[in-house]
Amino acid sequence: MNNFTFHIPTDIRVGKDQIQCLLEELAKYGKKVLLVYWWREH
Repeated sequence: MNNFTFHIPTDIRVGKDQIQCLLEELAKYGKKVLLVYWWREH
């Protein structure tokens, strides 16, 4: 196997209304991002 570096910057946000910041935050990373989310209704 060839040598390589794998860098994973992570931003974890928890709390009410954090989804409102999503567009602004995603714009920082360009057109390709991996977004993982969990939505749970009470």
